[in-house]
Amino acid sequence: MHTEFKTAKSVYVVDDEPSIRSIIERVLQRGGYTARVFETSDEADAAVAQAQRDGEPIDLVLLDMRLGSASTIPSETLLERLACSTPPIEVVVMSGQLTSYALLDLVLRGAADFLMKPFTPQVLRDVVDKYAAVSEHRYEMRRGPWSGFQRMRRDVFVSYCPEDRQVAMGLKRLLERAEISAWCADLDLPPENAWVDENRAKAAEQCRATVLVLTRAGLASDVLAPEIKRAVARRREQGEAYGLFPVTIGLSAEDLPDGVDAGACRDFTNRARLVDHFESLAHAIRLFLHRPEG
Repeated sequence: MHTEFKTAKSVYVVDDEPSIRSIIERVLQRGGYTARVFETSDEADAAVAQAQRDGEPIDLVLLDMRLGSASTIPSETLLERLACSTPPIEVVVMSGQLTSYALLDLVLRGAADFLMKPFTPQVLRDVVDKYAAVSEHRYEMRRGPWSGFQRMRRDVFVSYCPEDRQVAMGLKRLLERAEISAWCADLDLPPENAWVDENRAKAAEQCRATVLVLTRAGLASDVLAPEIKRAVARRREQGEAYGLFPVTIGLSAEDLPDGVDAGACRDFTNRARLVDHFESLAHAIRLFLHRPEG
């Protein structure tokens, strides 16, 4: 039995195969959702923009990654636009074939999860229920007064600048798939509070480690600079009791800020080695979280 939400419960479906659109639409409607289906990425992009202008919430987008030539907007581009919108829109990608590298790349681009075609109606319902519930939680959080830094407690604080939000949100999702709870401003705070330095500082205090997303944009950002200083200072003060895990994109060792050890960095620049580098990062964080106390 599927519970209908009192607020947003709209699912957009983007697939160029009429039979698949029809099947998904029927399954969603039976589950109590309002389904809107689109043949092309262009139609979906325009509909999302209109919904956002009208203040209509979107719970979830199901996006096929192999759209036909009628779509002029690549699926990857639409995925990034949706994930980086304010607030972010949950996107589940669909494909008949995904390698481990491709999956990690799509998550870093903003995908919340994936559906491997062909899938059963039950698998579809389970995935839609899961991510529509996530969207509903964020919708309610934005409607009511936000309070209580207890919500910020996580294993890891993901530190990044606004220009790198896409990678940061992807990292959070990848870490949580690896059973490491992670805090990310764009996904864990209402938009009006996401970039308030005080809120981010308090969130960092609640976490046992920091993942620094370091790019050229980040190093030039007034947002990230104080967070780097706080994380480095805490590492120096607490030593091995506090974890500091830098992730670099497009930087050399000479670019790193003071206190960040080049030997500890995981370089995400080369997407061909993304799987290995993420697994190395997750393994290092797990070892840190489960180390003996004292």
